[in-house]
Amino acid sequence: MRVSGRFMEADSVESFVDEIRVLSTAGAGVIHARTDEIGRALSVLRETLIRDGNEYSEWDVLAGTRSLDIGNYRNHFSVTGNGNLDFTAEFEEPLKTTVAKAANSSEDQEAFHYYVFVNPQFWMENNPVVMQALVSYEELLPTTTTRIILLTPDSPIGEDVEKRMTTVRMRTPGINELMRSLDYLLESSSIGEEELFGKELSESDKYQICYAGAGLSKAEFELYTSWAIASAVYHG
Repeated sequence: MRVSGRFMEADSVESFVDEIRVLSTAGAGVIHARTDEIGRALSVLRETLIRDGNEYSEWDVLAGTRSLDIGNYRNHFSVTGNGNLDFTAEFEEPLKTTVAKAANSSEDQEAFHYYVFVNPQFWMENNPVVMQALVSYEELLPTTTTRIILLTPDSPIGEDVEKRMTTVRMRTPGINELMRSLDYLLESSSIGEEELFGKELSESDKYQICYAGAGLSKAEFELYTSWAIASAVYHG
């Protein structure tokens, strides 16, 4: 596989969060975030948006909606959701909250309130309530600090739905990101490189490993690399 200099320099996390920030500031009310790495993208959204000083609410089909903040987002599994697993009903909540907030507040707010919906695609197509909410969001949200992110696998939801939102993608890691993962895994091993591979790996050797992993998700790359290290240890 031929790897371009651009792919080597690419930082999937930085590009992703920069797009989210720019679109939010530009008035994109509903953002469709597509990725093959839902878990990694979700961790990035939590950490970035909360550390930026924003309010953050997250819905999934197991917990309902949870409010996360700087004190609990790293241990989000301990945060109890509201138990409402009805996506359609929860998707209307940002509208109600935004209207109520606008009626009761005369102060300008700089921070956003992000509502992140995880894997909502199953309930969005051919859903008239969701479509009407999207029409309302399209008109209302650009002038408010409410932002909705729909986090799904890297595929379109449906033509009628897609045209009511802006799409961004979180790509698989670039070569330099894979290199950082490789260095971390090697440093974490209890056995040195020379004992594992018969020699100290040069920078060129490490890049060859990362070239071979180009296009894999971060989790896949780390799994196969860990597997290779464990196999080297086991077989001596």
